[in-house]
Amino acid sequence: MIKKIWEKTKNLFIWIWKECKDWHTLLIFGIVWCFVMSPSIVGYLLFFITKNGWHLTYATGWILFWAGPFTPTIPLCIVITFGIKKLLRKREAKKKNKNVDDSNE
Repeated sequence: MIKKIWEKTKNLFIWIWKECKDWHTLLIFGIVWCFVMSPSIVGYLLFFITKNGWHLTYATGWILFWAGPFTPTIPLCIVITFGIKKLLRKREAKKKNKNVDDSNE
């Protein structure tokens, strides 16, 4: 039983590693990560511009929550990245099929 779980986990990480070798995937992941962390980034920027402590408070709170231990930041970003990648592949396949249909007419 444990061997089966280990194999499935190992195969999952191998699959994730293969998918992340593409620079498009890394770009999508970076954009998703920046979007998830944007409240803290904007909060720190607003703090340095306005010197209002409230911005520093919520930005730090956001980072403490999302970057703390046992939080799903990276897995969530990976799932969103692969979802976006799948949607882009579907759109590309649909566009390719439409071009093939148009050339047959």
